[in-house]
Amino acid sequence: MAIVTKRRAGDRIFDALNTLFMLCLIFVTIYPLLYVVFASFSDPKGLMTYDGFLFAPLQPMTVRGYELTFQNKNILIGFKNTLLYVVTGTVINVSMTAICAFVVTRKHFVIRRFLSLLFLITMFFSGGIIPNYFVVRNLKMLDSTWAIIVPGAINVYNMIIMRTFFDGIPQELEEAANIEGASDWHVFTRLIIPLSLPVLAVILIALLRGCMG
Repeated sequence: MAIVTKRRAGDRIFDALNTLFMLCLIFVTIYPLLYVVFASFSDPKGLMTYDGFLFAPLQPMTVRGYELTFQNKNILIGFKNTLLYVVTGTVINVSMTAICAFVVTRKHFVIRRFLSLLFLITMFFSGGIIPNYFVVRNLKMLDSTWAIIVPGAINVYNMIIMRTFFDGIPQELEEAANIEGASDWHVFTRLIIPLSLPVLAVILIALLRGCMG
């Protein structure tokens, strides 16, 4: 038997005000984006003298702004570089971070605790811009794509997350693989990585979100 509860007038008022507030929040968030879109198709002269809200392109509509924008070769170069940095940088970052996390979880790796401590220190202390510049210069990466990709090849925070996830994988699985003759590389690529797809996906999304943000 269903129990029907009567809602009080205060609850209905609260729901109405809450809905109104959320609608206002949605409008405040979306309107600036719509304004940019409408302005991009509006007549430039009319837009310069127009004052107020814009809910549609000003007549006469034009795409001249887009034509002039895409005639600039630097725009296309910027898109190409962005795509290159996002794809290449993300792949290298996830790969190197996963390898590093795997190494510091190996029980037979003597300096794994010391190495973990060194990585942890970098989360609190940084050399700064000038030492980073000297590192890039000495590695002969000035004025190249690698100057942006290589210095951020490993994310220590993500490495700690991966290391924690790797430690949660049953040790018996690795021991069984070792008995079958699997090397550390085979354990990493054929056992650890397939079992770690959830954490890899989360880190990949976080990196892409950071690049787009």
